[in-house]
Amino acid sequence: MEKKYDRGRLLQASQGLYEALPLMPARRFLFQLIQEIENCWRDEKLRLALLHELVWCLGHPFGKKVLPEVVGRYITPALGKFKALEDFLAFAVPLERALDLYLHEHEYVVCAKDRTSSIHMAESAPLFVVAENIRSAFNVGSILRTSDCVGARHVYLCGYSAGPDNLRTQKAAMGADKYVSWSWHASVGDVLTRLEQMNIPILALETVEGAPPVYEFRFPRPCAILLGNERHGLGAMALQRCNQVLRIPMYGCKNSLNVATAYAVVAYEIRRQWEAVV
Repeated sequence: MEKKYDRGRLLQASQGLYEALPLMPARRFLFQLIQEIENCWRDEKLRLALLHELVWCLGHPFGKKVLPEVVGRYITPALGKFKALEDFLAFAVPLERALDLYLHEHEYVVCAKDRTSSIHMAESAPLFVVAENIRSAFNVGSILRTSDCVGARHVYLCGYSAGPDNLRTQKAAMGADKYVSWSWHASVGDVLTRLEQMNIPILALETVEGAPPVYEFRFPRPCAILLGNERHGLGAMALQRCNQVLRIPMYGCKNSLNVATAYAVVAYEIRRQWEAVV
């Protein structure tokens, strides 16, 4: 298993430690060093110490074994003279790409703190989301995060859609699963029956020719949005039971958006319409 290096060990980086690392852990070492510098940027003393370590690592002959040749043009002796975080990132992000290592979204430094769940509940809207057989756990996490952002009332995860217990879902949701009401159901048909009994219109988002664009449709309040599999779309039974099929207009070569992105587009259009008539 790859070793992890805490802040204290990063500060004590030495030629022996650096050279003893295999290729990928050495790249990871540099990557974590860059992250540490970004995270502690306001601490001038620590920032300068870490920048010194980065300069040493990049300038050492062993760096030629760790870094692709293309990274040479990113090395500069003026690292310690960066005046702003944006200047450092202009250097660091191309370096990360050259290292072929990237931050996952849950690792980004978030400047604004999240609000409390009580505020979310006060602003929730009668929007229900049904996700049928979403293959990617990352997409499920994104759907949960968007649902929190728009104040959706409930998310129904159906079939083999991953739940928040999945690590990839958790990473994409970034904690939103703790604020969104959700449930898992083996059959999407059972969920549709429940919504029908609640007299909630069911609207499918699909790439169907002739379906009205979401921007020309008047969304009822409440309503449920039905999302299908990334590759195969919605099942025939689910489509037949919908009150309306809607589409997002495409203006390029591709005929569809990522399912989580498409949901975000329609969810914010719904909130826009509802808030406009309040």
